[in-house]
Amino acid sequence: MRHRLSLRPNGKHRKQRASDYSVTINGLMTRRSLLLRDKPDTLASDIAAIDYVLKLCGFNEDPQDYMPKNRKRQIFAKGEKRRLIMNELKNADKPLSSREICIAILTGKDFDMTDTRRLNQTTVSVYSLLQRECENGRVDRADGFPVMWAMFTAAKNHG
Repeated sequence: MRHRLSLRPNGKHRKQRASDYSVTINGLMTRRSLLLRDKPDTLASDIAAIDYVLKLCGFNEDPQDYMPKNRKRQIFAKGEKRRLIMNELKNADKPLSSREICIAILTGKDFDMTDTRRLNQTTVSVYSLLQRECENGRVDRADGFPVMWAMFTAAKNHG
Protein backbone atom coordinates (compact mmCIF):
# COMPACT_ATOMS: atom_id res chain seq x y z
CA MET A 1 0.00 0.00 0.00
CA ARG A 2 1.31 3.41 -0.96
CA HIS A 3 1.49 6.10 1.67
CA ARG A 4 0.94 9.79 1.07
CA LEU A 5 2.59 12.37 3.27
CA SER A 6 0.41 14.77 5.15
CA LEU A 7 1.55 17.82 7.10
CA ARG A 8 0.56 18.08 10.78
CA PRO A 9 -0.24 21.42 12.42
CA ASN A 10 3.14 21.30 14.22
CA GLY A 11 4.96 21.12 10.87
CA LYS A 12 5.93 17.43 11.04
CA HIS A 13 4.91 14.92 8.40
CA ARG A 14 2.73 11.92 9.07
CA LYS A 15 1.82 9.13 6.72
CA GLN A 16 -1.62 9.23 5.18
CA ARG A 17 -2.85 5.74 4.44
CA ALA A 18 -5.57 6.71 1.98
CA SER A 19 -4.20 7.07 -1.54
CA ASP A 20 -7.30 8.74 -2.96
CA TYR A 21 -7.11 11.98 -0.94
CA SER A 22 -10.31 11.04 0.94
CA VAL A 23 -8.87 12.26 4.25
CA THR A 24 -7.83 15.56 2.68
CA ILE A 25 -11.20 15.99 0.98
CA ASN A 26 -13.01 15.25 4.24
CA GLY A 27 -10.90 17.84 6.08
CA LEU A 28 -11.47 20.47 3.39
CA MET A 29 -15.22 19.82 3.38
CA THR A 30 -15.32 20.11 7.18
CA ARG A 31 -13.42 23.40 7.09
CA ARG A 32 -15.67 24.70 4.30
CA SER A 33 -18.74 23.85 6.35
CA LEU A 34 -17.36 25.68 9.39
CA LEU A 35 -16.52 28.76 7.33
CA LEU A 36 -20.00 28.85 5.80
CA ARG A 37 -21.62 28.52 9.21
CA ASP A 38 -19.60 31.28 10.86
CA LYS A 39 -19.17 34.05 8.30
CA PRO A 40 -20.41 33.11 4.82
CA ASP A 41 -20.30 36.63 3.37
CA THR A 42 -16.84 37.74 4.47
CA LEU A 43 -14.98 34.56 3.56
CA ALA A 44 -15.97 34.11 -0.09
CA SER A 45 -12.35 34.07 -1.26
CA ASP A 46 -11.42 31.39 1.32
CA ILE A 47 -14.35 29.23 0.23
CA ALA A 48 -13.37 29.67 -3.43
CA ALA A 49 -9.80 28.59 -2.57
CA ILE A 50 -11.07 25.47 -0.78
CA ASP A 51 -13.28 24.63 -3.78
CA TYR A 52 -10.24 24.98 -6.06
CA VAL A 53 -8.14 22.62 -3.92
CA LEU A 54 -11.04 20.14 -3.80
CA LYS A 55 -11.05 20.07 -7.61
CA LEU A 56 -7.26 19.52 -7.60
CA CYS A 57 -7.73 16.54 -5.30
CA GLY A 58 -10.19 14.98 -7.73
CA PHE A 59 -13.46 15.98 -6.08
CA ASN A 60 -15.61 16.70 -9.14
CA GLU A 61 -19.00 17.05 -7.46
CA ASP A 62 -20.64 20.25 -6.24
CA PRO A 63 -19.45 20.83 -2.64
CA GLN A 64 -22.71 22.61 -1.82
CA ASP A 65 -24.57 19.28 -2.13
CA TYR A 66 -22.68 17.98 0.90
CA MET A 67 -23.14 20.97 3.18
CA PRO A 68 -25.35 20.61 6.25
CA LYS A 69 -28.47 22.72 6.65
CA ASN A 70 -27.61 26.11 8.04
CA ARG A 71 -29.11 26.08 11.48
CA LYS A 72 -29.18 28.98 13.85
CA ARG A 73 -27.26 28.17 16.98
CA GLN A 74 -29.37 30.30 19.27
CA ILE A 75 -33.08 30.80 19.05
CA PHE A 76 -33.33 33.15 22.02
CA ALA A 77 -31.19 36.00 23.27
CA LYS A 78 -29.84 35.84 26.81
CA GLY A 79 -32.76 35.86 29.28
CA GLU A 80 -35.35 36.09 26.51
CA LYS A 81 -36.67 32.54 26.84
CA ARG A 82 -37.45 32.95 30.55
CA ARG A 83 -39.18 36.28 29.94
CA LEU A 84 -41.31 34.86 27.11
CA ILE A 85 -42.27 31.79 29.17
CA MET A 86 -43.28 33.87 32.18
CA ASN A 87 -45.32 36.27 29.98
CA GLU A 88 -47.06 33.30 28.37
CA LEU A 89 -47.97 31.88 31.79
CA LYS A 90 -49.19 35.30 33.04
CA ASN A 91 -51.48 35.72 30.04
CA ALA A 92 -52.84 32.17 30.14
CA ASP A 93 -56.28 31.58 31.62
CA LYS A 94 -55.53 27.91 32.36
CA PRO A 95 -52.44 25.82 33.17
CA LEU A 96 -50.29 25.01 30.14
CA SER A 97 -48.03 22.09 29.28
CA SER A 98 -44.35 22.57 28.41
CA ARG A 99 -45.11 21.74 24.75
CA GLU A 100 -47.91 24.33 24.56
CA ILE A 101 -45.65 26.98 26.08
CA CYS A 102 -42.82 26.02 23.73
CA ILE A 103 -45.00 26.29 20.63
CA ALA A 104 -46.45 29.60 21.85
CA ILE A 105 -43.04 31.22 22.39
CA LEU A 106 -41.64 29.87 19.10
CA THR A 107 -44.51 31.20 16.95
CA GLY A 108 -43.07 34.71 17.16
CA LYS A 109 -39.59 33.47 16.24
CA ASP A 110 -38.10 32.51 12.90
CA PHE A 111 -38.26 28.79 13.69
CA ASP A 112 -38.88 25.80 11.42
CA MET A 113 -41.69 23.87 13.17
CA THR A 114 -40.99 20.83 10.98
CA ASP A 115 -37.62 20.39 12.73
CA THR A 116 -39.01 18.02 15.36
CA ARG A 117 -35.62 17.27 16.90
CA ARG A 118 -34.97 20.94 17.65
CA LEU A 119 -38.59 21.41 18.77
CA ASN A 120 -38.23 18.55 21.25
CA GLN A 121 -34.93 19.96 22.54
CA THR A 122 -36.55 23.35 23.07
CA THR A 123 -39.51 21.73 24.86
CA VAL A 124 -37.10 19.96 27.22
CA SER A 125 -35.28 23.22 27.91
CA VAL A 126 -38.63 24.93 28.63
CA TYR A 127 -39.49 22.10 31.03
CA SER A 128 -36.11 22.43 32.78
CA LEU A 129 -36.48 26.18 33.14
CA LEU A 130 -40.01 25.77 34.55
CA GLN A 131 -38.74 23.11 36.96
CA ARG A 132 -36.18 25.59 38.33
CA GLU A 133 -38.81 28.32 38.56
CA CYS A 134 -41.08 25.91 40.46
CA GLU A 135 -38.28 25.16 42.95
CA ASN A 136 -37.83 28.93 43.42
CA GLY A 137 -41.56 29.34 44.09
CA ARG A 138 -42.44 31.41 41.02
CA VAL A 139 -44.43 28.74 39.13
CA ASP A 140 -46.99 26.13 40.24
CA ARG A 141 -46.76 22.58 38.94
CA ALA A 142 -49.85 20.42 38.56
CA ASP A 143 -49.39 16.68 38.93
CA GLY A 144 -50.31 14.38 36.08
CA PHE A 145 -49.19 13.76 32.56
CA PRO A 146 -48.39 15.95 30.79
CA VAL A 147 -47.19 18.23 33.56
CA MET A 148 -49.16 21.48 33.57
CA TRP A 149 -47.70 24.79 34.67
CA ALA A 150 -49.31 27.98 36.01
CA MET A 151 -48.11 31.21 37.61
CA PHE A 152 -47.68 31.02 41.35
CA THR A 153 -50.51 32.76 43.18
CA ALA A 154 -50.19 34.16 46.70
CA ALA A 155 -53.72 32.94 47.56
CA LYS A 156 -52.59 29.30 47.30
CA ASN A 157 -49.62 30.02 49.53
CA HIS A 158 -51.73 31.56 52.31
CA GLY A 159 -54.65 29.15 52.10
